[in-house]
Amino acid sequence: MKFKYQARYNSRQQREVIVLALVASFILVGISVFYNRTENLFAFSQDSDFHHNSTSTSNASFDWKKYIPGNQASTSSSSDPLLIDACGSPVDAKNTKADKRFCSKEHERVVEQCSPPGANTFLMRNYGPRNKTFTVQPLPDTDSNVIMKPLPQCHNVSEYLQSIKFGTRQWEMNTSSDEGGGQDFNRTDPLELEKHVSRFIPSHCFVPNIPPSPEKTCEIFNSYSQFHVDGDSLSRHMKQTMIMIMRGGDWSTGGIMTKNNVSKAQCMCDGQYSENAKCRVFDNHFTSLASPIDIPLSTDEDVKKEEENITKLGGYSGICGNLLKSSLSTMSMEDMDTGSLQEGRVDELQEARNDLFQIGSANKLRRSDVPWHAINCTNPDYRGLFLMVQAGLHFMNDVRVTYSKKVLPILSNPVYQECVKQGKVDLVFIGLTAQSRRLDNAYNHQSREHALIFNQEMKSLIANSSMAGSEDVMYLDWWNMTKDSNSDDGLHSMMDVNLSKASQVLYLMNMLRSRRL
Repeated sequence: MKFKYQARYNSRQQREVIVLALVASFILVGISVFYNRTENLFAFSQDSDFHHNSTSTSNASFDWKKYIPGNQASTSSSSDPLLIDACGSPVDAKNTKADKRFCSKEHERVVEQCSPPGANTFLMRNYGPRNKTFTVQPLPDTDSNVIMKPLPQCHNVSEYLQSIKFGTRQWEMNTSSDEGGGQDFNRTDPLELEKHVSRFIPSHCFVPNIPPSPEKTCEIFNSYSQFHVDGDSLSRHMKQTMIMIMRGGDWSTGGIMTKNNVSKAQCMCDGQYSENAKCRVFDNHFTSLASPIDIPLSTDEDVKKEEENITKLGGYSGICGNLLKSSLSTMSMEDMDTGSLQEGRVDELQEARNDLFQIGSANKLRRSDVPWHAINCTNPDYRGLFLMVQAGLHFMNDVRVTYSKKVLPILSNPVYQECVKQGKVDLVFIGLTAQSRRLDNAYNHQSREHALIFNQEMKSLIANSSMAGSEDVMYLDWWNMTKDSNSDDGLHSMMDVNLSKASQVLYLMNMLRSRRL
């Protein structure tokens, strides 16, 4: 009996040991899986959105105030890496206390103009006017729960795109909403979150939300011969923002693409991005490929004197005067007066005009509409094409149809292939954004979940296309940046998001430019 009992005891003991061993094994496997997933999540440089051109930009540092080659931020073991503040300026790593509230005079001016009660009256897409809290804010003060700490500069384009993709929106405590009041709110409810102003915080290295000066913007654009956006209304809003930035101090009305005074009066501030028919009025310069000097200056009274001074110096009525003046550096002021050009200088003036970059956008929503006839990458003087493609909504978010109608015609076009061969094209695909949860019932095919699937599948289709240049296509993922942000109709973003989009594209262009220098 004793032997049998001992045997049963030993058998039970063995089973317990085996069970404990199995449990320990499962725990170790779980830890390993978690570690690998975590490692993959944060190994930004390995999850590459950008392949052949992901060369390090270690020879370039970007400051919105001044471009200085040779100073690169480091996330290595260096004790004092270069850090960049929210305005794009280098800061001392030992003293990163935030004391700025505005990044530029344009930033400060638009907050002053559009923040007072009633100043940001917005024409809703299908309804009448509504007072909204202005989405562009000063930088957070030192007491804010939103911390926009200085970040290291991204080492390369791939890391930069990842910092955008994995960024998040943050809301201040007791922030005011479109419905008034400063009470705190349910931060787990997407429908509540989108009523309140928020800020986009990049993931791990510097990404701008405020653009550079008009002069710097024009210089960045002029590193290319053409900037073209082949997209829908979301891209139209980004192009409006680009022009608004180039126009200078007028952010409150500078994005309105018409001289129509009725539109200007009803579509100010965030209202510039309204999809109401009264705000969707465009003059010819907006719907065609145009040089900046053919785009009229803003007529905002607050910046009228500044514009008059520019006009006197340049003798023209368009934007990007610093480029025209540099192109005409051999001309006298009398020659630059377009109303009284001296004989024999007309051709020289036209040549200077032609040397400026052109900005354009597509008008055909359901097919590729790139002006290939105007692109000549074999010309030694052609500085290159920066091409952005944004599509999906008008194809019911069907990724294969979108790819065949919008992307493949570009990748296979002989002009594009020649530009790839010459190294004179940068192609960016803009992924689907995150629509409001209030639209899911009516537009379920555009839901956030479907957008995520679309983005992943489109990246795969482009990467596996086997077309020359497809490995160099950059993928801009603004899903996180638009999630729960303010919008007009649940899809079209306000000024804060469009400023971020334009700023991030300009910064990307500058990174690519610095690589070519």
